[in-house]
Amino acid sequence: MQKFKDLPYQRPSLPAMFKVYRKSMKMFKKAKTPADACAAYVAFHEILSEFNTPNTIASIRNSMDLQDAFYAKEMQYYGLAFSVVMGVVAGGVKKVLKSPFRKDLEAEFGIQSLRFFESMIKGSDIKVFREMMKENALVAKYNTLTAACSVEFQGKQCNYYGLNQFMQSPDREIRREAYRAWTKMNEEIAPQLDEIFTEMTLLRVKKAKKMGFDQYIDYAFASKMRYDYTPEDAARFREQVLTYIVPVCQEIQEAQRQRLDLDSLTYYDRTLFYPEGNPIPQKSQEEMLNLADQMYAELSPETDEFFRFMREYELIDIEVRPNKRLGGYCTILLKYKAPFIFGNFSGADMDLVIMTHESGHAFQAYYSAHRQEFAEYIASTSEINEIHSIGMEFLTFPWMELFLGDDAERFRKMYVAQALGSIPYTISVDEFQEELFKNPAMTAQERREVWKKIEKKYLPWCDYDGNELFESGAFWMTHPHIFAAPFYYIEYALSRVCALQYYLRSLEDHKAAWEDYLRLCAAGGSLGYFDLLREGNLKNPFADGVVKEVVDAVKKQIDL
Repeated sequence: MQKFKDLPYQRPSLPAMFKVYRKSMKMFKKAKTPADACAAYVAFHEILSEFNTPNTIASIRNSMDLQDAFYAKEMQYYGLAFSVVMGVVAGGVKKVLKSPFRKDLEAEFGIQSLRFFESMIKGSDIKVFREMMKENALVAKYNTLTAACSVEFQGKQCNYYGLNQFMQSPDREIRREAYRAWTKMNEEIAPQLDEIFTEMTLLRVKKAKKMGFDQYIDYAFASKMRYDYTPEDAARFREQVLTYIVPVCQEIQEAQRQRLDLDSLTYYDRTLFYPEGNPIPQKSQEEMLNLADQMYAELSPETDEFFRFMREYELIDIEVRPNKRLGGYCTILLKYKAPFIFGNFSGADMDLVIMTHESGHAFQAYYSAHRQEFAEYIASTSEINEIHSIGMEFLTFPWMELFLGDDAERFRKMYVAQALGSIPYTISVDEFQEELFKNPAMTAQERREVWKKIEKKYLPWCDYDGNELFESGAFWMTHPHIFAAPFYYIEYALSRVCALQYYLRSLEDHKAAWEDYLRLCAAGGSLGYFDLLREGNLKNPFADGVVKEVVDAVKKQIDL
């Protein structure tokens, strides 16, 4: 393999892919035995594998510079090509699912492989081709709009990430002004975001209806392979959060207010955990990566091999640049079994979290890719994938001294409190999206009223200190997932409940916790959600009493 910057790129040939597809379909038609059907099934997978890697290369390079005209055009092409490929492949998937050898295929490759294809045809089809194209274009428009945002602060042009370090300043006036600058950026694009989201919502509802669903919520659950739980289960989980986690978070907020010696804890105070400042690695990006080399070398032989691979082939981009896409993610180049980490370091405490979080995703992808036969088994559904990432954050705690020195213990206590404290916000986003899609004809103002109601329920400590934009209920607009990945958010809450179990176990026996985590990573997506939890020796967050049990144990580790 070459370094990522040197990897050759060429659009996949659709005629060549469809030739492979037709060949596999002929094999299926002529199959006389289970062995014949299995051989055809393997051939059928080639069409998706051939399409994936060039698509991923183009997507990463587009994220690196949204103003790069070549890769912007390529992403437009893939929006079109993906719809065509999925439309064609859907016909083959239906034949596979109706095959008289389906039971034999499940016995050979596992039930999740067939479930993956069931989910595919529930989520896409040639009949929603136009809707998929328009949705892709709107997401691209959103990404470009937010990436271009900047504001002058203390003599510098700052984007969202450039303000982060000021948002955590021990100087309250600097924090307040940084948040005002951040608000100004959001305020300037709010009308456009409202228009984009209105169009997105109606488009997504139309797509769901065309695919045979009564509402988009049902479509989202089906397309995300949520076979083990329902919207009703999600609502009951949110109720557990409200009952057991929100009261503890109120205690955390009050302890923070007292620690900072403030009359009230406003929205621009909550990011500062300690009055002297949050523990922040005083390291360059290169120093951070070099220390990560040492950390992963000492953590396990598996992580040592993985991180050496990532560094050798330059598969990590964490530099903040103009026109770079916001946020962070991990993806994988299937042809090379090579993960890629994308992020934006900002000189704040979150840099360390971003690195370990995305490295958790990347390690699991690398580890599983060398153990699972099919691409769909490399990763699981997002409820499990986020355990990989958040679990890595906690399991690297013993190495925080490398990055933070004497501040390491303060960081650990802060981060555990923040991990628990983030769960109410996470389920607020989930409930908000559910409300939106129950009534997709809401106006922009009605959406704001819904967010205000949900904030009062799950985030009663919110104090916007007269900020007109956020007091109007517009804070939801700062959240990228709502625009770009609808209904992808309850996963973070579910996963934190599970990852906190690894954290608690690691305090008693780090080796045992790591072995459980490693077993979960190796399994990829080869099993269903509940079965994977058992594989990783984790208690099901939907089960009665689990949330309370975890919260009670974690509370003992937090400074209150």
